[in-house]
Amino acid sequence: MSDLSTIQGSTNVFGRLFARARGALRDLAARHALRQELLECDRSGVLDGVLAEVQMSRGDLEPMIRDYPLSRRLFGAMAARLQVDPRADGPLMLRALQHTCAVCTHQRECRHWLESGRSEGYDEFCPNADYWHDLKERIRAAAMRGRT
Repeated sequence: MSDLSTIQGSTNVFGRLFARARGALRDLAARHALRQELLECDRSGVLDGVLAEVQMSRGDLEPMIRDYPLSRRLFGAMAARLQVDPRADGPLMLRALQHTCAVCTHQRECRHWLESGRSEGYDEFCPNADYWHDLKERIRAAAMRGRT
């Protein structure tokens, strides 16, 4: 029986390692795809215009690329937790929100907050909090108008 426990324990360890490696490869692929997209924009001469539209500089790109997979997950998880769709205000607003998330220095707090299961308190650390609150209020107001 102890041999079986050892084998099962090893299988669990290898399973976790494999899952972690698969996640790291997905993150690497996401960063690579983002870099390729940015290079293509640069080659075609539109990168500076796109950056200006979302109020970014070329210096903002490296931290965004480095943290892209995590910030993308956190951004999506935050929207899901708050039950809002940040695409509602168009692609420029979405990109601006994603940019703020990508360069945010509070990703650790965000991750802990998301893991806590809470739906309030994000305004204590999230630089997009005012937008999230406004969007939630607009959704609530639209739902109330729909009921009357």
